[in-house]
Amino acid sequence: MSHRYMSPPLVRRPSRTAPVTILGVLLVAGGVVAIIAAIYRLQNGSLPQWLAWGRGHMTTASWLSNIALTVAIVIGVIALLLVIWAFKPGRTSGVFLKPAEGAPDNREIVMDNSDLTGWVSRWINEEDGVASSSVKRRGNTLKINVKTDVNDPEVMRDQLTRRVADRVESLGLEQSPNLKVRLR
Repeated sequence: MSHRYMSPPLVRRPSRTAPVTILGVLLVAGGVVAIIAAIYRLQNGSLPQWLAWGRGHMTTASWLSNIALTVAIVIGVIALLLVIWAFKPGRTSGVFLKPAEGAPDNREIVMDNSDLTGWVSRWINEEDGVASSSVKRRGNTLKINVKTDVNDPEVMRDQLTRRVADRVESLGLEQSPNLKVRLR
């Protein structure tokens, strides 16, 4: 009996770019403040006035003061948002294709966005009257910009939209994207 190879299922990984970006910006800002304070202290022998003011208030503040509670709440909300963003699944970087007949239903077939946009761009560039094109996928929309020298761009836009819709439909996508064709 022959054993057929089946690819493993697609693993959805969380999108950690938002929390890492926020944390990175905060750490860089803290590092810049520390470097500025260190340079100021080396030059003048004491910390800058704005840093000394904050340090003086921190030593006299109690845990039950309004400032301390406000800072704690803000830090707690930021921490909660970072945790939620860390575990929230990210966007897919492709489109899902319908499985062929006889294929197991529990498998996902994915076409990368760059493959889809590259194919659509090549198809459009082969059309008469098209000088060049660029295709981008945003959400469930394919945005197509076409450079042309045709006298009647409205007729050409309708024809291109129909032809591209037919070709994209022939790929067998689970959800057909909306097409927005713009001629320049």
